[in-house]
Amino acid sequence: MNQKVLNGPRLVFLDIETAPETAYIWKRFKESVGEAQVLHHGYLLCVAWEWLNENKIQSCGLYGKKAWKAGRQDDDREVVEAAWNVLNEADIVCGQNIRQFDVATLNARFIYYNMPPPKPYKIVDTLEVMRKRVRLPSHSLETASHYFGIDYKDKQTFSLWRDCLKGEKSAWDNLIKYCCNDVHVLKQLYLRLLPWIETHPNVGLWMENNKQLTCPKCGSTKLQRRGFATTLVNKYARFQCTNCGGWTHSRLAEKCYKDHIAIHDVVS
Repeated sequence: MNQKVLNGPRLVFLDIETAPETAYIWKRFKESVGEAQVLHHGYLLCVAWEWLNENKIQSCGLYGKKAWKAGRQDDDREVVEAAWNVLNEADIVCGQNIRQFDVATLNARFIYYNMPPPKPYKIVDTLEVMRKRVRLPSHSLETASHYFGIDYKDKQTFSLWRDCLKGEKSAWDNLIKYCCNDVHVLKQLYLRLLPWIETHPNVGLWMENNKQLTCPKCGSTKLQRRGFATTLVNKYARFQCTNCGGWTHSRLAEKCYKDHIAIHDVVS
């Protein structure tokens, strides 16, 4: 199988690391923490991202920023703005549990700083894909990477975050590497899962040549017609992409297909 490459939309792989909340507690288990017990709310420590086809992981962390040097070590505005700029440029954002954690966390920080929403984008969540399509002992990024043979460095313990909050530079270096490695693993996992993603945004909608039949998952024009997809009332021309292996079919029924084949007639 050839390398799977999207042609058209700006797709970014993104991961964030956050500071934990600190609070007064009386016990270690089943503690209900009220707002009055909270000393500090969580905030953004770093963000890492990689644009598909650029092969360059970029990152932005709190350590060494202007606010940090001024003694405001929980002032994450520069990191939040960097994340906002990435999302504002993206057409598709991919991450592990990104819908419920990364995007939701970033949205909270955007609102905290009274920032407007970034440009609308589509989300591909690898956790949601795995929960729907595969059975694994765990759907964590670590387990999935080991199961599918993707190189993954050891998980970090809480001491890394603790040392970052203490201001130790070596810990910050390791945190950035850890976040960047998650982005690297995420990209490899996405490429493995790509033909299995049933609800992937139709990348053909971003293609410049909208008259040529393309794979809605990867943007390839290397499609082989293979039989028909049928419903209770109609049948449709079915295709398999020789680049990513994904399946698709024409939007129009077979009797209309020959006269109306076009990129916008293809769905995943």
